[in-house]
Amino acid sequence: GFVAALISTFIAVTFGTLAGFAGGRVDSFIMMITDIVLTIPQFPLLAVLAAFLTLDNLTFLGVLLGLLSWAALLRAVRSQVLSLKERDFIEASRALDMGTNHIIFRELVPNMMTYIVISFTLALTSAIYTQVGLVFLGLVPISTSNWGVMISLAWTRGAIFFKDSIWYIMMPILAIVLLQLSVVTTTRSLELVFNPRLRAGE
Repeated sequence: GFVAALISTFIAVTFGTLAGFAGGRVDSFIMMITDIVLTIPQFPLLAVLAAFLTLDNLTFLGVLLGLLSWAALLRAVRSQVLSLKERDFIEASRALDMGTNHIIFRELVPNMMTYIVISFTLALTSAIYTQVGLVFLGLVPISTSNWGVMISLAWTRGAIFFKDSIWYIMMPILAIVLLQLSVVTTTRSLELVFNPRLRAGE
């Protein structure tokens, strides 16, 4: 999950910033590729790829997920850049001839850091859920400890039908629920850390 979130966030931030800042043909080309990727249903595509590729390694699966899940975030980052580059402090940097690298890495990216970090945490949970779903359905033959493996084994062995065995299927589900709650809490905390206006309103 971490690998997938890292790759998708890196691709989205890099090319989203480039598209929004450069504009013109560069923007049009990047957005054309992004729109194509957005039209591809991710989960069915992974199910098809599982039939042709040996997805028995969590790291490789994470890389594949990262390469397929960046498009929505890229559009959001591009929109942020289009809005920010019209602000007065960006115009001042241009007037002072600060250079493209300074504007991007010292002005644009720091002002998007809240959104980037929160999007990373959401991408992390999304990747984990996708992995669990693929493993549960038996599309990914992973034998290591995994919530999907636990749920699949409990389900196929009829744990849901026996009162004393129900916890075998409930424990991974509870772990997933706790993960979601922790992500929501972490996201809120990150908003408070990176956004002074929220802290001032408390």
